Amino acid sequence: MCGGSVIYKQDDDGNVSPVDAKFASFRIAAVKNAAEAAHRPTLLVDAIFEQPREVWITGDGSLVADKPADDPKARCIDSKTGVLNLDAATAVSIGFAKGHAADRDSAARAAGLTPTSWVDLTPIVSARSSRLAAQDARTRKAVYDWFNAINEMEAKIVTAIEDTQTTAAAYESSVIPDGATKVLGSRARKALADHMNKVRSAASVIKFDDAIVPDGQLEQNFRDNYPTMHAAILERVSKIRDLLEQRSTKRVLDAIDEALRLLAEIQDFKKSLKRPY
Repeated sequence: MCGGSVIYKQDDDGNVSPVDAKFASFRIAAVKNAAEAAHRPTLLVDAIFEQPREVWITGDGSLVADKPADDPKARCIDSKTGVLNLDAATAVSIGFAKGHAADRDSAARAAGLTPTSWVDLTPIVSARSSRLAAQDARTRKAVYDWFNAINEMEAKIVTAIEDTQTTAAAYESSVIPDGATKVLGSRARKALADHMNKVRSAASVIKFDDAIVPDGQLEQNFRDNYPTMHAAILERVSKIRDLLEQRSTKRVLDAIDEALRLLAEIQDFKKSLKRPY
C-alpha cells in the first residue's frame, strides 16, 4: 500500500511543519526524475505528494488524472479526500511493482535476477548495528560531559575574578595581606586553568559517526557548530586569564571590569547552547 507523503522541516525545538511549496518542488522533481528513469508513472508521484490529486485507471489500464467521461470501466484509486491505495494486482498492472513474490527466489525472478545462493546478512547487520549503538552512546556521553564542564566553568571564572580582585586589592592597600589572601587569586586561576583542560579533554572525545543519522535538527546543528562554539568559549576564557595574570596589581584591578564584560559575553553565549540530547 502507498499513502501520502509530506516534506517537512524541524526547528531547533523539535517542532515539525511542512516546507514551503517552492522548496518541496525541488525534492518532488527529484522523485519524478527517478520515476521516469525507472519507467514508473509520474502521475503517481503527484498523487503521493498532493492530497487533492485524483488518479483513475481507464478500461484499457491507463492512468489519468480525471474521471473519463465515457469509460464505464474506469475506477478511482486515489480520490481527492483519500490516499493512494493499490492492491498487488493493480500495482503490477500499472507498472508500480514488478510482480508477485512469496519468497526470496520468486522476488529475484520478478526483478529479473537468477536466484543463486543466498547469504544471511543478519549477523553482519546486527554486529554493525551494535557497534554503531555503542559509538552513539559514547558520543552522547561525551556531549553530556562537555555541557557539564561548560556549566561548571562559569563558577570557576567568577571565583578566579573575585579572588584575584581580593588579592590585588590587598596588595594595593596599606595593610599587609595574610598568607591565605596572598595565594587566593593564584589558586583560583590555577583551578580555572585545570578546568579548561577538562573542557578541552571533554571536547576531544566528541566523535560523530557519519553512519549514524542525527536525531533531529537540534543534533545536526550541534554537530555542525560545536567546534566553533567550543573555540569561542576558550578564546574568551583565555582573555580573562590573561587579564588576571597582570604582574602589576594596579593593572589587575583596572582589568577586572573587562574580565567581567567577557564573563557576561560567555554567560550570554551559554544561553544559546542547546543540548541535543
